[in-house]
Amino acid sequence: MNCNEFKNSLTAFLDDDLSAEARLLCEDHLSSCEQCLQLWQQHAGSEFDLPDSVAASITAGILSSTGVNPCETCEESLCDFTDGVLERGKRHYVKLHLNDCNNCQAIANTLSALSGALPELAEVKPSNDLAEKILQQTSREPEPHGILHWIREIDF
Repeated sequence: MNCNEFKNSLTAFLDDDLSAEARLLCEDHLSSCEQCLQLWQQHAGSEFDLPDSVAASITAGILSSTGVNPCETCEESLCDFTDGVLERGKRHYVKLHLNDCNNCQAIANTLSALSGALPELAEVKPSNDLAEKILQQTSREPEPHGILHWIREIDF
């Protein structure tokens, strides 16, 4: 699909009134043409007006054409996502990826569970002799063993 064909299909694309084949051609074109992507964003009102499946397809196309691993990109943002501090645009793309990726969804679920448990762990006060116990356990001479040990033990 070229830019003129995309422009002629834009209204139907925005209204989700294209065949599956024509929609895929538009999505492929958007993933490779910055000018048409900007045009689509202007007409759509925002980058989030498309159905999630279409936005996910466009995102996947853009990421694959740039050689970016979507799981790695998602994992880099998961802590901020689960803490609720990830910026709106990135949050939207993380949500789209989590809808399609069980592995990243499992990581996000684990981080969410940990975010509730970690504050409780931070409140645990260690005993006063903790440092001394650690040093005792890690600073010992190794127990001697072997024939030389037994010879030294014999009192001549």
